Amino acid sequence: TGEGASAGDFKASFAQAGQALLGSLSVEGALERTVNPGFGDMPAPALVSMAVTDTFTHAWDIAKATGQSTDLDPEFAAQCLQGAKAGISDAFRSEEGSIFGLEQNAPAGASAADQLAAFLGRSV
Repeated sequence: TGEGASAGDFKASFAQAGQALLGSLSVEGALERTVNPGFGDMPAPALVSMAVTDTFTHAWDIAKATGQSTDLDPEFAAQCLQGAKAGISDAFRSEEGSIFGLEQNAPAGASAADQLAAFLGRSV
C-alpha cells in the first residue's frame, strides 16, 4: 500500500469529501458566509470556485498524463480561466510552485482548458 493520498480507498475518500462539501453548501446561508480554509478569510463562493477550478485542473493533468484530449468542457474551462485570472495574483506564484508555478505560454489557438493549465503554471 502507498502512503498519503494513495493509501486506502482514495475513490471513496474523494466521494466522501465531495458529499461533505455538498452537505455544507446546502445549509441555508452557506454561500453568504466568510470561511477560512487555513490561509485567510474569504467569501464562501471564492472557496467553492477555487475547489472547482482545482478539481477541473487535476482532471486536465490526468488527461495530459494519459495521452487523452485536454480540450475539456470549453465553456466551463473558460469560466474557470476567467475566475482564476481574477483571483490569482503574481504574489501566489513561484518557480518552485509552492502555491502556483509561474504562468506558462499556451500555444496560439489553445483550448480554454489548456490556457487555464498554462495560467496555473503547467506546460502545455
